[in-house]
Amino acid sequence: MSAQCIPDTCPNQTRYLGIVNMSVETVVALPEDLKVALDRRAPNPPERDELIAAALRAYFAWPRPDEDSSDLAVINAHADELNAEAEDALSYQVPL
Repeated sequence: MSAQCIPDTCPNQTRYLGIVNMSVETVVALPEDLKVALDRRAPNPPERDELIAAALRAYFAWPRPDEDSSDLAVINAHADELNAEAEDALSYQVPL
């Protein structure tokens, strides 16, 4: 656990699968249209925090062009073999 406190008593805490993670408060400037959409989709602050955190996690899950994801590196290293296997599997399909 990240914090030594009784669950649901620490400020700025978030629960994920029973683990308490401390949150850091930050200020983000948004264009008015995004702020309106955010308020409509997640009207109260805890929902907004969760939505923004989920969006950032999804965004950061994809590697940037200058980053090399280990899974992507493994797939690329075996691309020829994987493509040959896929072509072999597709050759067993019969036309409908």
